[in-house]
Amino acid sequence: MKKAVKGGFLNATEVADYLMSKGVAFRDAHSIVGSIVIYCEDHEKAIEDLTIDEWKELS
Repeated sequence: MKKAVKGGFLNATEVADYLMSKGVAFRDAHSIVGSIVIYCEDHEKAIEDLTIDEWKELS
């Protein structure tokens, strides 16, 4: 189950919720998370495996 969840980006919603809790508008959070998911797919990474530098670059 853990492998399936990591591959499906189910935690992308949590990232969007977090960004909105910090004052980011929904449409902007949605765009940021979309970029994060594309980056992760291109680099064969899960969201939770991103480094702090990658987070800073992506958001």
